[in-house]
Amino acid sequence: MNLNDVLKKRMDEYVFIELKKPLEIAGGKGRIPVDLPLPVRTKAMAGWVQTETETEIRLENLVGDLAMVMGIDETFPHFQAYHEILEGLTQGRVKAAIEQQAAQCYEEGLQDDAMILMRTLRFLYPKDDRVHFSYAIALELFAQKRLREGAERACDFLYGIAAEEYRMLLEENPDFTSARYKLGYYYLYKNQYQAAQTQFSLFLEKAGEDESLLEMKQEVQTSLQQIEPYCMYEEAAAYVQARQFEEGVLLLERLLKDHADWWQAELLMGISLRGTQKLGDAVLHLERAAALQDQEPMVFFELAQTYYLMGRYTEAMEAIQKTIGMDREWSDGYLVRAQIAMAMGQRKEALNDLQICVQLAPEDMAAHQLMRQWKQDS
Repeated sequence: MNLNDVLKKRMDEYVFIELKKPLEIAGGKGRIPVDLPLPVRTKAMAGWVQTETETEIRLENLVGDLAMVMGIDETFPHFQAYHEILEGLTQGRVKAAIEQQAAQCYEEGLQDDAMILMRTLRFLYPKDDRVHFSYAIALELFAQKRLREGAERACDFLYGIAAEEYRMLLEENPDFTSARYKLGYYYLYKNQYQAAQTQFSLFLEKAGEDESLLEMKQEVQTSLQQIEPYCMYEEAAAYVQARQFEEGVLLLERLLKDHADWWQAELLMGISLRGTQKLGDAVLHLERAAALQDQEPMVFFELAQTYYLMGRYTEAMEAIQKTIGMDREWSDGYLVRAQIAMAMGQRKEALNDLQICVQLAPEDMAAHQLMRQWKQDS
C-alpha cells in the first residue's frame, strides 16, 4: 500500500458540481468551463455554493479545494485542468498560494491537510528541492500528530515515506545538508544507530563552517556522542551474525567496560564467547544477563543452550523451562527442550516436544530431521 491508496478515501469528503454557465476568472486569467466537475468539500458546502437564483462560486475557497483534490490523487482525470484554473485564480502564483493554504492548515492543527497541499506542490514542482524538502517535513509533522493520537503504526508509515523523500532528495542533491540531518534523525527514531551515525557524520562534513547551521551541528555532535555505544553494539551484533565472534568479543569488552549493566551487551558477549568455544566464560556473562533481566525469554534460551553444550543438563532444563513459560508459541524453545530431554534420557518427553515444534513451525527442517532420526534409533 502507498500513500495514494490511503488518501483516496479522502475523496469521500468532496462532491463535484458543474456550472450552469462558464465562469470568467477576474483579470482575464481564463474561465472555468461548464463541463468541468469542481470539488466542493461537503462540510463547507453551505458556505461555498449559493443556489437561490444562480450558482455563485466563492473563488477564495476554490483554490484550496482544487489543490486538495490534486494532492489526494495525482492521477485524477482533471488534474491538468485544475492546475490551469489555479494559475488563473492565483495570478500565476500557485506555489505561494498553496503554501499559504498549508500554513493556515498548520495554524489550525490540520497537519493532514497541510501534508496533502504540500504533496500537490511536490507533483507540480518535482525538480524543486525546497518543495521536495517541505513536503517531507509535512509528512513528519503529520506523523508526529498521529503519534500523539496513539496511532504508532500510522506514524511509522508516514515517517517511512518522509525518509524515502529525504533519500530521493539526497540522490539528486547530496549536498542538501538539511535532508541529511533529517534522515539521520529518522534512523535514530528507528533505532538504527549505525545508519544514523553515518548520516550525522556526513552532515557535519557537508555543513563545514556554515554558521547558519551552528545550532544543528551542535545538536548532531551531542547525538553522535549519545549513540556511540549503541553503534558499537550494532557493530558487534553484525560480527556475531557473520560468525566473526572474536571481533565481536573485542568490541563488547570495550562496551561493557563503561556499560556494565547493559544486559543486551552481556547476552551478546555470552553468545560471542560461546562461538569461540569459551563456554565457561560464556555462561558467566549469560548468567549476568539473566540477573540483570529476568523477564526476557531469549536470555534463558541462550543460557539453556550453553548449559546443554557444557553437559549441565539439569540447569539447561531449568533455563529452557523459563523460556517456554514466558513464550509458549516460540517453536525453538521446544526444539531445544527436546534435545535436552533426550540427553537426559527422557525420550517420550523429547518426542512430544518435537511434535509441538512441528505444529508451531511446520517449515522447521531441524525438528523433522531429529524426529526421523530418533524414531529410527528407537
